[in-house]
Amino acid sequence: MPTPQFFFAQPQFRASVSDRSLALASHYYCFEVFATAEDRDACCGPTAHPNVKYVRATTEDIVQNDMTIDDVGCGVPHDHPHFELIMAPLFDAAIARLFRSMPRAPKRSGPLGSVELFIARTRYTVFAEAKKDWVTFPIEAMTVFEEADQSVTDRTLEWLQGRLAISTSSSLLNARPS
Repeated sequence: MPTPQFFFAQPQFRASVSDRSLALASHYYCFEVFATAEDRDACCGPTAHPNVKYVRATTEDIVQNDMTIDDVGCGVPHDHPHFELIMAPLFDAAIARLFRSMPRAPKRSGPLGSVELFIARTRYTVFAEAKKDWVTFPIEAMTVFEEADQSVTDRTLEWLQGRLAISTSSSLLNARPS
């Protein structure tokens, strides 16, 4: 199957404003990826933060900003028809990054690491926590500036938990494709 062409949007921050909320916004808003130019264009424009807007991003913007798969968020919500197409590689890269960051000899209890995923301008944090002989992966959702529909957030959390269950299944670790 050919690799799909993706379209990107990037946040722009009003330079003339110097306040704490803009500093927070610069860590909250990130490059976003879309499956179509129409979806990207529909999400461009002002955000809930008065000093941030999204604009189209070009290939040069991606290169200039040293963007990788770890630096972009999914621009569409869970219920969008292109959600899985976009989220599958973002999720896989994030979980691989989480596993790489975890200690090789885990503790018997306590935090082992975490990774963030941005989906439709909501931050989802996946934690790895040791609990005796087990590792659990709780997930939290947080919005800072944008208002998220709680039912969409709940469905996204359910999707993430399902993907985590598959990704962390001991029967699938080191599995070889047939």
